[in-house]
Amino acid sequence: MNVIRFIKKTDRENPVDKDGLYSGLILPPLHSNFILNLAWLSFFSGIYAISREHYTLAPVPLGVWATSLNYWRYPVAISIRRKVDIAYVHIGLIYQIYSPVNSQYAIAYWIIISITCALFPLGITLNKYSVGLGTLCQGMVHIGGNIGNIVFYTGNISSL
Repeated sequence: MNVIRFIKKTDRENPVDKDGLYSGLILPPLHSNFILNLAWLSFFSGIYAISREHYTLAPVPLGVWATSLNYWRYPVAISIRRKVDIAYVHIGLIYQIYSPVNSQYAIAYWIIISITCALFPLGITLNKYSVGLGTLCQGMVHIGGNIGNIVFYTGNISSL
């Protein structure tokens, strides 16, 4: 789908409700499906971690994949599924930020993750003006996080 069309289509066809939601959902279906599809990247980076024998790290992307699929299939704003997804991502991120200490690609991983994390508040800000732009930033968080994972898992990883 054309990116410009993706951005304009939602902003024009899915006006936000008075409560800031889309019929109770955090994003319109087109955009939540976009995030839902990107969640599969975490599955593949988890499988890659297993293939590289990084068994203690594989649960992070695999868990992000599972909680993201569970939440983004029907992204209700106030739900336990959302809280579990957010909590798992935060815990996994903290774990993986400390895991690469003295590992081969630690610096590259931290740079990629730092840039990726900066996209999240940018997405929240842009979402106030265009749900399409905000969603693209959220999508870049999924893409960047998984690129960081692949870079990290590719190198030699020393134990903490």
